[in-house]
Amino acid sequence: MTRTTAHEDPPGPPEGTGPLRIGAYHRPTVGEAEQSWSELVEVIERGNMADLKRHASTEEEYGAWSGPIKEAYGGLEEYIRQVRLGWGKPDGKEKEVPGQEYFRGEWVNDSPQRHRAKCIPNDWPYAVPEDCGHFVVWSISPMLHEGLFQTEDTPFEEDQRKAIYDAVCHDGVRGRTGAPSRVVGQETIKALQSKKEVKTRDTHPPAERQNGHKEEEEDDIHHETIESLAMRAQAWAGREVNAYVEAKWPEDQWETAWFCNPPHLRTVPGLSHFHVLARRKVSDPDNPSDP
Repeated sequence: MTRTTAHEDPPGPPEGTGPLRIGAYHRPTVGEAEQSWSELVEVIERGNMADLKRHASTEEEYGAWSGPIKEAYGGLEEYIRQVRLGWGKPDGKEKEVPGQEYFRGEWVNDSPQRHRAKCIPNDWPYAVPEDCGHFVVWSISPMLHEGLFQTEDTPFEEDQRKAIYDAVCHDGVRGRTGAPSRVVGQETIKALQSKKEVKTRDTHPPAERQNGHKEEEEDDIHHETIESLAMRAQAWAGREVNAYVEAKWPEDQWETAWFCNPPHLRTVPGLSHFHVLARRKVSDPDNPSDP
């Protein structure tokens, strides 16, 4: 049994319409896949986003199409905002909604506020396997925001929160659903190491914490590593994105690898968005396909 395809074409003809080819997109073929699912997952988990590739034919077609589009719309951002998302020109009002300063995982499917986020197939997808879909989720509110680290349940010391947030923001966030995640966050680690106000903390083993024991023995203290702190910071900063992905692609049916680039690496920096690579799980566990 093989996996069913997860690829979805955007609406309309791939060649687009009119002289500018409005709405054009690349429809990948089987032979264009350059990386296996396991390779894609490893790239995303380690944060080596430069290793994610488009096929040469996709790059060539995109280059020929994007030049006139950028000139006509004053940039790719305005084209995406007006044509692909139908959001029109920004008026600043959306940012003033109380309690919604950052993206929320509940903005999916039948949510009353689902208009604040839109999930569409990538017009110019990476060279992914045939059974993998490449989607982009666009949001009116940012995915990365200091407010994520200012909630009452934020699990970091108050005087360290801004430094930890800055480290994650420099790296971007990423994760995986439907399978164990091994997000490394190397850039988060490096950034945390440069923050003098960030100190790893001492923690009791879970059993002692639950029992309320306060007496400390040196042998019973767990010293958190900078790597552990980075993993916790990544998970906390990406919790809303992860919740959206789990709701959109249920874990009993899908496995995904998702990422949100840091602001300085985004090709469309003025529109907050994250990428999702998704493939359906094999329904017959005795006859799985290749990874």
